[in-house]
Formats: sequence, structure tokens, C-alpha cells
Amino acid sequence: NYEIGSERANEIINTNKRSEQFIFIPNGKKREHFDLPNFVRFELEQNNIRQIYFAGSCTYENPDKYFSHRYFTHNGGDEGRQMSIIALS
Repeated sequence: NYEIGSERANEIINTNKRSEQFIFIPNGKKREHFDLPNFVRFELEQNNIRQIYFAGSCTYENPDKYFSHRYFTHNGGDEGRQMSIIALS
């Protein structure tokens, strides 16, 4: 459900050529989407990281469980913030 559009798709591909295989237009849609979870998994595996936990949950698909700024704004909301911090120690 990660819609990015053609301009962002080109930016991502120009930053990392391997990302192109994870950008697609789903059936019935008009704009490019990015398979971010599988791209991240691929990049981790390319760097010999093998213990990867994939939560398998999409914030956009599960608005009752997670806050999704995209879901919120696509469904009439005009405000909302989210912050994530990821750290390796």
C-alpha cells in the first residue's frame, strides 16, 4: 500500500538501482507503489544480515491497530504526526 508515484520512483531508483525491482503499479491502480518491506529485507540480506523478523503488518491496512498518516489524510483527516526511531546497538 505504499504509493509513491513516478517522480518519487525515479528518485528512489537513481539513489539505488537495485530498488527498481521493488517498484510496480498494482492492478487497478494508476501510480507506482514501492514494496518497501521486501526491499529492506533484500538490502539486509545483501549485507549478510540473516536474522530478519518481518512483522507482516501494514499500518495503512490496519488503521484500528496502527496510526497511518497516509490513511488518515486519504480518509478526510488534515492533521496527524508520527515519528519512528530505529537504532542498532
